[in-house]
Amino acid sequence: IVYELRVEQTEVGVIMALSEYQPDIVLTPYSLTDTNAVKLLNSAQELGISAPFILMAFDLSEDIAIDMLAAGMEDYILRSTIKRLPIAIQKALQRRKTQIELERSSKSLKLAQHIAQIGSWELNPKDLTVWWSEEMYRIHGIEPQPIAVEFIRNITHPEDVNLFDNGFERIMNGEQTDFVYRLNIPETGQVKHVRGIGQLIKDGSGNIMRIFGTVQDVTAQVEAAERIETLSLVAKETINGVLIQDADGRIVWANRGFTDITGYSLGEAEGKEPWSFLAGEETMMNLVEETYAQIRNGHSFSSENVLTK
Repeated sequence: IVYELRVEQTEVGVIMALSEYQPDIVLTPYSLTDTNAVKLLNSAQELGISAPFILMAFDLSEDIAIDMLAAGMEDYILRSTIKRLPIAIQKALQRRKTQIELERSSKSLKLAQHIAQIGSWELNPKDLTVWWSEEMYRIHGIEPQPIAVEFIRNITHPEDVNLFDNGFERIMNGEQTDFVYRLNIPETGQVKHVRGIGQLIKDGSGNIMRIFGTVQDVTAQVEAAERIETLSLVAKETINGVLIQDADGRIVWANRGFTDITGYSLGEAEGKEPWSFLAGEETMMNLVEETYAQIRNGHSFSSENVLTK
C-alpha cells in the first residue's frame, strides 16, 4: 500500500488534521493524550468527515472492541491480529469508495429528478406504507412527512378521483399503469397536472415483492398544449387569412379565412410559395421581399398588398 502518514496525539491536533489533511482513513488507539477514540469519532461526524476509523485495540478486550463498532468504528485490530491490518485498510478503503460512488449516484439521481420534475415512490405491500423521493414532496407542495395512499387520494382533483382509483387498482392487479390526473396543492391552491406510472413486481411464487412508480409534473406541457389548441381554434375560425409555412416558405396549412379571401383551397395552396400564385400585375414585390426579410430576422411586419386569383 502506498500511503502518506500524519501522526497526531492530541484532540486539537487530530481535529485540525481531519479538517486540513482530509485523510482517506484514520488509525487510532482507544486512548490519546487528552481524549479517546469515541470522542474523536463523534467530532469527525459532527464536522461531516466520513473517513473510516479503524481502532487499534491493543489494550482492549475483543468484547469492548466489538462494542466500538456500534459506536461507528469501521473495524478493529487486536494485538493478536495485527497481520490483518493491511487487509482491514484495503477493505475499509473499498467500502469508502463504494459509499462515495453511491452518494454521487444518489445526488445525480436527485438532480435529474429535480430537472425533469419526476419523483419516485415505493409502496410496502405488507403495511401499505409509502416511501417518497425528495422530488415527490416538491411536486405535491409539502414538507417531508409520513405519507399514506389516502393522503394522495385526498389531494387529487375531485373530478379525477375515479381516474386515480382505477389507476391504483390496475397497479395492484399487476398491470403497468400510465395516466395523467390533477392535484389540488394544499398550501397554494394550485392545480397541477401530473403523469403517474406504476408497476407491481412479483417473485417466482407470485408473491408481491415491490410496488413502485414515478410521478412527473406535466403542468407546463398540458397548459402549453391547451394554449396551442386555443390558438389553433382561433386561427381556424378567424375571418382573416392565416398561413403556416415551412422553412423554405412553402405552405403547409391554411385556414378557411385564407380560402374565403383568395379563393384557393388548402389542397390547391399546399406545398407552394404563396406569392408564386397570388402575385399579379399590381402586386408590389418589393413589399413581399421586405416581408420575408423581416421574418427571417425574427421581426414582425405589417403591410398592404394586392392579391390576384
